This record gives sequence, C-alpha cells and structure tokens, in this order.
Amino acid sequence: MCMESFRETGDPAKLPKPSLTAHYVRGEYGEKTKKGWYDYTQK
Repeated sequence: MCMESFRETGDPAKLPKPSLTAHYVRGEYGEKTKKGWYDYTQK
C-alpha cells in the first residue's frame, strides 16, 4: 500500500520505511510466516 501511494504521487514522504521494506524483501510477513517484528514461537 505504501509503494502504491508513492507511485501515484511521486512524493518521497510516501515511501515505506527502510525497515519495513527489508522485512518484506526477506519474506517476513508476520504471523503468516511466523517471522517479522515479533516472536511468534510462544503461541
């Protein structure tokens, strides 16, 4: 969604944060992959 906003407007303020982009590139999508910002091994 962030990249779509940037592509539509061209506004650099609409770019996603580098940390978010890094998680996406590594395939860390949160609960879906059990990887990401949080520790999902406790469930």
